[in-house]
Amino acid sequence: MVPILIIGLGNPGKEYDGTRHNVGREIVDAISRNDEFRMTNSEWHDRKSLDAEMLECELGGQRVILAKPTTYMNESGRAVSALVKQLGQVSGVKCQVLVVHDDLDLPLGTLRLSQGGSSGGHKGVQSIIDALGTKDFLRLRIGIGPNETPDGHRIPSEKFVLEKFRTEERGTIDAAVARAVDVILMLIRDGLPAAQRFTDLH
Repeated sequence: MVPILIIGLGNPGKEYDGTRHNVGREIVDAISRNDEFRMTNSEWHDRKSLDAEMLECELGGQRVILAKPTTYMNESGRAVSALVKQLGQVSGVKCQVLVVHDDLDLPLGTLRLSQGGSSGGHKGVQSIIDALGTKDFLRLRIGIGPNETPDGHRIPSEKFVLEKFRTEERGTIDAAVARAVDVILMLIRDGLPAAQRFTDLH
């Protein structure tokens, strides 16, 4: 069975915890705490040669590798390329890649699951496309927009994505993180079309 590599994008370092750009990492962390995934390792392992933290688990016989790049967002492709190459060498088959990341163009807490397509201006995703030489990988996007103050003034996107979620936003994001784990569970168990239908209903 082809292993599934789930990559949560974000920036490394405690100072970035809770920021909008790191919601992909939050979701991968939430998967690691979910009882339905049986952990092969007991804790995250920092693979410096791969520029990523890794944790291996299993769901219904399906091998799943969770990863959080330790590069900064704009260099995510370096880590993803190294992970894909390493897993291919170990398993002898090409792994399936799911990239989990924030999306400024989606309303706060909205989820979208898709395969392929452009980066939409997301520099982390563009770095992955450039490094892999293909757009053909799965993506789960989590809305963090719009980039405005509560009274409607626009915030530059570069600043907005590095801010922490406001207190009044946190409940919406926590619910979206929980739904994202459910979407990924369904993707692994039932395939892309079923998971997309489930996402659209929520």
